[in-house]
Amino acid sequence: MRILGAFLGVGLLTPACLFNSVAKLSDEGKPVQLVRETTAPVNCRVIEKITGSSKSDKEEEALEGARNDFRNKAGRVKANYALVESERASNVGTTQTREVFIQGKALQCKTLAMEAEEEKRQEEARAKKEEDERKAQEEKERKEQEEKDKQAAEEAAAKEKAKEEAAAKKKKK
Repeated sequence: MRILGAFLGVGLLTPACLFNSVAKLSDEGKPVQLVRETTAPVNCRVIEKITGSSKSDKEEEALEGARNDFRNKAGRVKANYALVESERASNVGTTQTREVFIQGKALQCKTLAMEAEEEKRQEEARAKKEEDERKAQEEKERKEQEEKDKQAAEEAAAKEKAKEEAAAKKKKK
């Protein structure tokens, strides 16, 4: 009788344990934006087709889990958008457990804001390069001037020394 009771107890607990599988949003899935055809950016390339699914006694939890699973899979392939093409929810067998399935594509997109940010970074890099080149040119010119000044000073010192030597020779005569 104990065995039958334990078996029935396990049998009653098992469906909830087996059917509830709600995915958590991973670090790779967090930056991925979930979009539909009407809200997807236009400058995108498809990385690959993906799916997401989840099961729970609560349909909202199942839906959230399926969306998390979908975004996680998009994140794994380095997508920044996950395009939902179809979504369906149904009961698992004759249970009250709901299963949500999402199908779509992992996308790598450039939005207008991203393009503007990229242009800004490029302009900043170009300005920095020009500034570095200007500073390098100024430094080169400064060193050349220092060298000219040094040579002029050496020549002046040599002329002065020659004058002093000539004067000393005149004195000796």
